[in-house]
Amino acid sequence: MDYLPKTLIFALNEAHATNIVQIAKEVFGRNDDRFVQKITYSAGDSNELIRQFRNDKDFRIAVTCTLVATGTDVKPLEVVMFMRDVESLPLYIQMKGRGVRTIGDEQLRNVTPNAFSKDCFYLVDAVGVTESMKTVKPIDGSPTTKTITLKELLERISHGYIPDEYLKRLAATLARIYYKADESQKKEFARLSHHDMKELSAKIYAVLEKGPLPPFVSTDDSNNERKGLVSPLANHADARRYLLILAAGFVNTLMPGEDALISKGFSVEEAKDTTEAFEDFCKKYYDEIEALRIIHSNTGEPITYSMLKDLENKLKMANNHFSPKQIWNSYAILSPNKVKHSTTKEESDALTNIIQLVRFAFRQIERLDSVVTTSKQYFNLWLGQTQREITDKQCEVVSRIVDYIASNGACTVRDIREDDATHAAQMIRAIGNMQKADEALHSLYKFVVLRNAA
Repeated sequence: MDYLPKTLIFALNEAHATNIVQIAKEVFGRNDDRFVQKITYSAGDSNELIRQFRNDKDFRIAVTCTLVATGTDVKPLEVVMFMRDVESLPLYIQMKGRGVRTIGDEQLRNVTPNAFSKDCFYLVDAVGVTESMKTVKPIDGSPTTKTITLKELLERISHGYIPDEYLKRLAATLARIYYKADESQKKEFARLSHHDMKELSAKIYAVLEKGPLPPFVSTDDSNNERKGLVSPLANHADARRYLLILAAGFVNTLMPGEDALISKGFSVEEAKDTTEAFEDFCKKYYDEIEALRIIHSNTGEPITYSMLKDLENKLKMANNHFSPKQIWNSYAILSPNKVKHSTTKEESDALTNIIQLVRFAFRQIERLDSVVTTSKQYFNLWLGQTQREITDKQCEVVSRIVDYIASNGACTVRDIREDDATHAAQMIRAIGNMQKADEALHSLYKFVVLRNAA
């Protein structure tokens, strides 16, 4: 059996990484979840994924944004592919450096059985990164003022980048969130991280104040004492995600230093105000706004993209806190056990999230999650219940339309035709005729968005 050389692809962002993974599966004809995988912040335990990429024969392609850019030792790596540009010269050098690690022939064959030796590595430049201008950070000793988000901070810490500055910021953030969080939120964090938030912050401060830690030079060093301080977060991806949910309500962006804030979000009290105002709006206008009326009646009538955009615009006009993401975060702060935090851009940006929010406000559903997360599952259920014989190619066409429905709401063949006449024709051929295709689209909407499989 031939094995593809271990390949690392640098993507622009999370959504881009997701697309690359899907394309790689199609190109190589792989449907499993081992051959190509994302190593990104949302993908789970990044250190475990890197370990698997380093040692697992079946894991051949890793797609990342920044997590594997610096300090990661994957010796069997033979191909580095740039699908994003890089302006920083030091970062560019570090990213290229992932491919220069040497490895013994026998060790290489343990991971890539058909390989002989690693005498070089291949750099594939798909975007002209080798030709673009690079910048070098000034070394005049002046202090930096670069901002860093909590997500970036947690990402770097989890990957072993733990200078004193980051420890101070983490301790300050934990302390700030602790004093704003309620008891249920503190307990949930402790359950996920196996540590009390306040005690973790105090421990980091105490170690920093006690005396200098062994200096941080590189992620290639052991840095055991530093890693021990942040292990409750570095080793528990769920705890990092939950901290981000809490931070969405309390702290948005941190400046260098311990106390300076660019902006602050909303407290628990403000989250309550936002959700109560949203629910009052839904109750007040459910018979005036078409999308609200349909959701309130709960009869399964289709809700289209235009209806959802109309409701979205009316919400924004009524209250500047009524963006779907902010309402979602407000519910997540108040009811963390009932609200699933979106892990991909597709989930967080889905227009159908408005349907879920209104249904949750009307107490029609007990849990708040994006329909994008279960769209494939309910599509497969739809295929099984309809017992319709369609080819793999036809199934692929319908699957793309399912993705649209999950993100944007109900549609008809005419709607599809306005956007892509070929898809519309393929949909009709897959189902039988235009009437049957429209009936199938309505059925898919009920399955995928309303999760009504009855």
